[in-house]
Amino acid sequence: MTDHVWHAVRPPHDLGVIVHGPVILASAPDIAAGLRAVFAYPSGLHLLLTYRAVGERAVDAGSWSYGRVRRYPGPTADNPYTSPELHVTVNDSAGPAHTSGHIFNSDDAFSVNASYWISELPLDDRVLITLEWPYAGLPLTETVLTLQGLDNLDDRVLRLL
Repeated sequence: MTDHVWHAVRPPHDLGVIVHGPVILASAPDIAAGLRAVFAYPSGLHLLLTYRAVGERAVDAGSWSYGRVRRYPGPTADNPYTSPELHVTVNDSAGPAHTSGHIFNSDDAFSVNASYWISELPLDDRVLITLEWPYAGLPLTETVLTLQGLDNLDDRVLRLL
């Protein structure tokens, strides 16, 4: 297995092909993470996730993340902010996936919509997602996605211009 970092990169401007979703990836009382969809392009995968917390978990999530999804490994004396920890394995590449996202707070809820770019297509149609956000109460979970329809992406992706 090769250590890899999936950097926060914008996906192509064209419209990808939906190859999976939606699915709940992790949940605990008052907090959950879900995969809205996986879009495939000839150059990689665009994963759209959402995180939501209510009640005390909303307070925990909001206090830990501060303003936008942070790319920090965990709270320290110098850095009290964290984010959901997403690791993605595709083929022989495995490592953390980074994103920026939008936070929506209200009096009783906390939500993050996050976008991840995986710059590789799986040869076996499988993607392993490992997810946790321990500081907000979301336990470690692993989910294997089996993607459908990765063939002929060059011909199937809709071009905007």
